[in-house]
Amino acid sequence: MTNTATFSQFGSGTHISLFRSLRSQLILLFLAVSLIPLITVTLLIDYQAQNALKTEVINKLIAVRDIKANQIAKYFEERLGDVKVLSQNSSTVAAIRAFDKAVEASMKDLDTKEAGAINHYRSLYVGKPEFANAEDGSAYSAAHAQYHPMFKAYKEVYGYYDIFLVEPHAGNIVYSVMKEDDFGTSLKSGPYVGTNIGHVFQQSVVATERDFTWLEDFAYYEPSKEAASFVASPIFDDSKLIGVLIFQLPTAQIDAIMQEHTGLGETGETLLVSSDDFLLRSNSRFFEESTLFKQKVDNEATRASAAGIAGVKEILDYRGEPAIIAHTPLKISGVRWSLNAKIDEAEAFAAAYQMLNLMLTISGIGAVIVLGIAFFVSNSITKPVRAMTQIARQLAGGDLNLTVDINRQDEIGVMANAYRQMIANLRQVIDDIVQVSQGLAKGRLSVTPQSRNGLVQPAASD
Repeated sequence: MTNTATFSQFGSGTHISLFRSLRSQLILLFLAVSLIPLITVTLLIDYQAQNALKTEVINKLIAVRDIKANQIAKYFEERLGDVKVLSQNSSTVAAIRAFDKAVEASMKDLDTKEAGAINHYRSLYVGKPEFANAEDGSAYSAAHAQYHPMFKAYKEVYGYYDIFLVEPHAGNIVYSVMKEDDFGTSLKSGPYVGTNIGHVFQQSVVATERDFTWLEDFAYYEPSKEAASFVASPIFDDSKLIGVLIFQLPTAQIDAIMQEHTGLGETGETLLVSSDDFLLRSNSRFFEESTLFKQKVDNEATRASAAGIAGVKEILDYRGEPAIIAHTPLKISGVRWSLNAKIDEAEAFAAAYQMLNLMLTISGIGAVIVLGIAFFVSNSITKPVRAMTQIARQLAGGDLNLTVDINRQDEIGVMANAYRQMIANLRQVIDDIVQVSQGLAKGRLSVTPQSRNGLVQPAASD
């Protein structure tokens, strides 16, 4: 009874928690050894891929930004060069003199002031850009028939919207190709004095050098019912200012440059933004309707350009989307813009995200495979260990009739053989003790155990 109690006490309190078991520790060890390097490599690859893609995207945006800036600058420099050359052309000088003299002659013929004479020709020519001669026998109609084909051809060849000749004293537009509502009005006191055509005239009419040119930014122009920009140059006859030549530029050519999205993917675009009011001077690819003078782009990139700083920013764009924006200031004549080349971060890093997803998928599959291997290996190790543990518990409980059914050629096999030997020895010892005890109970003082290694040695005879 005493031995049984002792064995029972020995077998109690032997529950092993899940995370302290040898099997769990082996599985966790397998997962740690395999997954930690895999996850580390995945994160390093993703980091390097994002950095490489970011560098590539930034370099591409900077290249596109600089190309577009050069194209825009070249376009306006050519227009400024055109207006300067044509203003110094002898035909232009002759044309402004002819129109000015014709208006003076009409004032006498019609017995009216200059405004009255101009209004007379407005009634004949406004809205008739193809009309070359009013056939009224006037000096103005003769001058118009002579010079209108030249200016009209020049406008069409170089893609201008309109060409104006303005006399410098009252600021009257004495000639235009398109003959819109601005024809015949004064740029000193008329309805368009405060518009960009009025500003470009006011800058040019006070010029003292024949090579002077001026550019006015795009703005909505009521006579044309669309946005327009203007370039101008004074017309001198020797050293005397006799007029101002003005070209009206449409937005189409600038928009064609800015809307070229080759190499910019699905979300990339280039934008021309005013550094004064931060409104778009080109259309956005993301809106069907025009965004000229409607969409504001006031952010770190355009603010930096307004301060004369070029660079790259990772910020929210005007749509509220995270974007990479390469920006540069662009100043031509009196106009300041910010030219931005941008792309959404989601598209810029799409390849890196795809690679990361692939690596995570591979890591997940690897984890499942490692987990399966870990279960298999840990079971092969812990199953016989658990069996040996159970045998030890049974022995501790006093059960010597158990069988050790483990046959392996490793350390666990050696342990199993030792357990077999120990059980056999314990059985023999107990048998010897029982034999001696039975002999003593019968009064024999001399008992020889069957085992040679018995605990009781032979006693001397009486």
